[in-house]
Amino acid sequence: MDVAKQYRMCLWALLQECTFVAKSKSSVVRGKRTSLRVSTLSLVTRSRHADGKQRHFNGRCEVAFNVQSFVRFIAGFVIGLFALSPLSGRADIGVQASDYGQRLFFLETSMPGKCLWKVHDLRTGKTRQVFETNECPVEIIWDLRTQIITFHTSAKLVAWAWNKPSAKASVVELPTKHALDLWLDDKSGYPRLADIVPPEKVELMGKDEALVYDGKKYSTAGLVPWGSNGLVLLYELQSGKWQRIAVAATKWGPVDAPGTAVLNEHRHVKQHTVSLKLLLDAGTCGKRNCTFETLETSPDIKRKLMKLVTNNPDKGEIPGYIAVDHTAGLLFQQRMGDTYHATLPAFLCSNRCAEVKKLERVEPFEGGGFSISIAGRLLLLSDEYSGRNGCVYSVDNANPILVLPPSQGAIWLPPGIF
Repeated sequence: MDVAKQYRMCLWALLQECTFVAKSKSSVVRGKRTSLRVSTLSLVTRSRHADGKQRHFNGRCEVAFNVQSFVRFIAGFVIGLFALSPLSGRADIGVQASDYGQRLFFLETSMPGKCLWKVHDLRTGKTRQVFETNECPVEIIWDLRTQIITFHTSAKLVAWAWNKPSAKASVVELPTKHALDLWLDDKSGYPRLADIVPPEKVELMGKDEALVYDGKKYSTAGLVPWGSNGLVLLYELQSGKWQRIAVAATKWGPVDAPGTAVLNEHRHVKQHTVSLKLLLDAGTCGKRNCTFETLETSPDIKRKLMKLVTNNPDKGEIPGYIAVDHTAGLLFQQRMGDTYHATLPAFLCSNRCAEVKKLERVEPFEGGGFSISIAGRLLLLSDEYSGRNGCVYSVDNANPILVLPPSQGAIWLPPGIF
């Protein structure tokens, strides 16, 4: 029985005047080095694991009616909340929720023709390589339950169990040239992949246009007027073969165009999966609240701060702010494009921004925009959407405490992975 189910049973037991007692046991996982080669992709895996303890929780319910037993239940139930947390992954693989913000994942690109998948532990200062491919993936999906990675490059889809390094990886060709969306479908259990292609022909269908593809017409009725015409093709990988399961007309290009979302009725994302793309997008001001109004400080301080980051308000420059805690945060300039983008200059704020320090950068962000991911009192800043040029700051230090090597895909690694 898995941990989450045990805690749910014991919560029900509380209603029947039962209490929960949590026990733990430890086992040691020995370090090992393994390798895996896939001829079609020249895929190489190198895992180096330091000795560590793996913790499991075994629960049982017992009838008890005294205060001491009730306190024991509450303590056990709080631990159970971590088991149910979306960040905790599988509680029986030895990773605690407190690990979030302690490990960074990135795809190092310093060696031509190689993409090195690496994990850096801020507690030990050590970096280890967990995987290697010839080409960096466009998207990675981690399944915390099965511990299987599903990722795709420009031409191939790969699935591999990271907890079984000797297991054979599954490699298939992609059905299309531009895979825009990838997810594991919760209903079918198969990988699904969406792409947008231009129509073969545009015809009038009454007052609306119709896009023609493979001899069939797809109406554009109800779509926004902006963006480019396109058709979303949705594929599913069934028994090693791709099947096209849906086609729909769409508009794409601008960030507020529907894109692949027109087929959301077919999107049932599997629970306990983590997407690299979604984590990268979550740090952008297009996806999170970066408004200056979230800063709680005096009007006088706000007026001074606005002058630091908005030289040309007429050109769409506005102040932006992300809180780290109730007294500290990051102040920066925002610029409007197809959405708001966080740009330099940026300042670390303390004492409700009564004190500011200008953020020092080793090199500028590509395109000027950057994303912000927070873990505890640490900030990971990197290029928007790509996760390149990653560096980590503490709210107490305007100089980076860690600068990543040439890489992309920099994220705080959720617990339960690698």
